[in-house]
Amino acid sequence: MKVQMQLNTETAKMLCVVLILLSNYCNAREFTPSHIDLTIVGPIDVTDSLGRLSLGVADIVKNELHINHSRVPGDYILNGISPDLKSIIENPDKTPGNIAILNYSVYWNKINFSDYVPETSYIKIAYSMIESTAIPQEWVSILNEKFDLVVVPDEFYQEVYANSGVSIPIFALPHGVFIEELLKETSLKKESGDFVFGCNSVLFPRKNQHLLIEAFHKEFAHEPNVKLKLHGKWAHKTYLNAMRQQLEQFNNTSIELVHFNSSEAECLDFYRSLDCYVLVSKGEGFSMTPREALAAGIPCILSNNTAHKTIIDSGYVYPVPSDIKLPADYLGHYGKADCGYQFDCKCEDVQKALREVYKNYTYYKDKAKEGKIWVQQYLWKNLKPKFLNLFKPKKVILGDRDIITNEYIMTRSQALFKKYSVISNESR
Repeated sequence: MKVQMQLNTETAKMLCVVLILLSNYCNAREFTPSHIDLTIVGPIDVTDSLGRLSLGVADIVKNELHINHSRVPGDYILNGISPDLKSIIENPDKTPGNIAILNYSVYWNKINFSDYVPETSYIKIAYSMIESTAIPQEWVSILNEKFDLVVVPDEFYQEVYANSGVSIPIFALPHGVFIEELLKETSLKKESGDFVFGCNSVLFPRKNQHLLIEAFHKEFAHEPNVKLKLHGKWAHKTYLNAMRQQLEQFNNTSIELVHFNSSEAECLDFYRSLDCYVLVSKGEGFSMTPREALAAGIPCILSNNTAHKTIIDSGYVYPVPSDIKLPADYLGHYGKADCGYQFDCKCEDVQKALREVYKNYTYYKDKAKEGKIWVQQYLWKNLKPKFLNLFKPKKVILGDRDIITNEYIMTRSQALFKKYSVISNESR
């Protein structure tokens, strides 16, 4: 009897394996090639990081792939976009691509943006990021049910997404930065005259400008030759009012707050005015502006948390300890307030960092010059081979990791391996 039961169990296991393989085979056979290789889904805005993501992807693959664009709810700002990219965005042919990529939150402000990803695209990719140690449960369900893989911009978030319950393959692939003009700058600012610290970021509680203001005021209130310039192209109204009240209380004329949606030329002028860039935010998904500052050879001070750790590990910036754990409150954006943790800094640690760079500026400026070379890996053109292997792989490997290189894409998922294999075979 025991022998018979064992045989039945082994037979059942074998049958399950056969059914899984048959299912995968059938799914692979369902692929109907499209004349569009890639559909890019997401906002368009050259002044915004997420709005630039779709533009960067389109620009680097436009000559190798047939691509189109699918809109999502929100404003589309096409000013400053090259004619060839504009023609892709405005192309009336909206045929779903073999692969579709969503360059936006999968769920935000009660809108499920995965609904705007073509249903018939064979492989669906979510390029996703957050600024915390966990993602909303709405995201987990949507990612697992509607997408084949998720791509995050920093390796820190591979573990975050997996620990949150994401079961589809998770790849790390940074998005590019438009730093060509900044890299041309050899000496942005003369060392004589006022010493200027600065921050170029949205005015929002997570960005922690109020802590920077407090630390600067405490450390340099009696040194009129040291300045702080804060630029915010977008502001949370309540937070902006609180910052203005803080500035009125300190009555420190060495602190300048500028709030306007600047052009690329104006942003370049802002960087030109700085001696040191400071961003002590509580959490980052990728953090573009420190990379821009390094491209210009500007010393940087950064909070040592989340995606900032990648930049700090380069050794080219000054890290501020950031281990004060705070609940990450995304209530009103993702449906639930509990989305893991973010991290704050002590005011005295920020003060120490400001003073250290100010006193030893030549040392940190030399570090930033080295960082100017390191940051070039994030140029869109240097990321092009990896993005092409995400959309039309040279080689597909079934292995022990989920990784994208310049030569291949490897995945642990047999289902994803088969889908990529089918697309690769059809494209040959």
